[in-house]
Amino acid sequence: LEDTTPPTITCPVSLTVQCPADLPAPDIGLATVTDDCDPAPVVTHIGDVSDGNTCPEIITRTYRATDAGGNFAECTQTITINDDTPPVITCPADIAIHCTDPIDPAFTGMATATDNCDADPAITYSDEQFENIITRTWTATDDCDNTDQCVQTITIEGTMPPIAICPDDMTVVLCDLGDEVCIDGFIYSDPDGNLVSVEVNVGTLEGETLCFVPVEGVNEIILTVTDDCGLEASCTTQITAVVNAPPTISCINDTTVVISDIEEICLPGIEFADPDDNIVSIDVTGGYMDDGDLCLMPDWGINTVTIVCIDSCDAVDTCEINITVGCCEFTPGDANSDDLIDLLDVTLLINLYRFGTALPDTCDCRPENPIYPFYGAADTDGDCIIYTMRDIVYLISYYRGDIEQLFFCPCCPPTGGWLFHPGGGQHHHQAIDDRKDNSIGR
Repeated sequence: LEDTTPPTITCPVSLTVQCPADLPAPDIGLATVTDDCDPAPVVTHIGDVSDGNTCPEIITRTYRATDAGGNFAECTQTITINDDTPPVITCPADIAIHCTDPIDPAFTGMATATDNCDADPAITYSDEQFENIITRTWTATDDCDNTDQCVQTITIEGTMPPIAICPDDMTVVLCDLGDEVCIDGFIYSDPDGNLVSVEVNVGTLEGETLCFVPVEGVNEIILTVTDDCGLEASCTTQITAVVNAPPTISCINDTTVVISDIEEICLPGIEFADPDDNIVSIDVTGGYMDDGDLCLMPDWGINTVTIVCIDSCDAVDTCEINITVGCCEFTPGDANSDDLIDLLDVTLLINLYRFGTALPDTCDCRPENPIYPFYGAADTDGDCIIYTMRDIVYLISYYRGDIEQLFFCPCCPPTGGWLFHPGGGQHHHQAIDDRKDNSIGR
């Protein structure tokens, strides 16, 4: 008899494994065989054939059963290799670094990863930064592109910007071009305490004070501060330099003041001005300033007051005022009014000057309580009252043309007027001849 019927073979069931290393070795014992004649057909592994793909890769494994008559039958087992298990990644610890430190993983730490199949999964990272926080996302990828991620936080310290504050714009007064000026109020700091540079575009900055030599006009000052992170802050101020203008005194004219007795007097109308508003002193000789009024305790006659105004650059303005003080109204001008001509009075004074005596006069012009030295021609008894020779010399000098004018007081009793002059005398003289004779007093 001839056996022409092949045996019947059943392969092991198909299976799926994660890794190529998990592929089981061929096992003929897993195949089941029957034959109608041969009770023990021979089972062999013919081979494995891959489809050439990865993730998944399909392996077709072929088994053959051969009976004693040489009849055979084959079956195939499908084995799928498909790694769908992601790796496991571990991030480095969160870290705080200074702004000057490097941020690469060699300094901040490297992630590690393990995988069930891939002995060396690829590790990558990406960064996102908001202000001073870097969020670093680490990714581990195996050969089948399975991934796992973790996040590391990197805090960059020292990233607060510095602060620069300049003083307000201002005007400075230069006593002279070329003078150095120093300005306070340049403030700078850094919240992180890591300033490395403080610069100004002109001059020298010591602490908060800038000293420089300005040009006339506008000088722009720029303060720039930088920290070791390269962060900057700056501010600008404008210093307008003007050359000092001297102060000025708005003085009053020489004046006459009538008082009944010696007492303090105050005169308004004196004003001080300085375009640069830098007056430092007002000195008064012969009086004092009281809230814009010139006050003094006068003497009878002419009182000279000198006012000196000085600014911070020692520029000066001076004012001199002659204040004549008497008991009646003085009118500067010609004392030789035509209606007061009395040659007799002139003759008496000249005789007194030349000979030391005076002829009697019928007018009695001496006040009961004379305040000043004066001259009366004579009283009714013929006695001549003489107070000072200097006053007569002054009067004669006037007639000779050596003195420009006398002060005539027309309002004092009894008749005629009182003569005042800078020599300090007050005289009652009823008439003065307006004819100046150069022979008088020779």
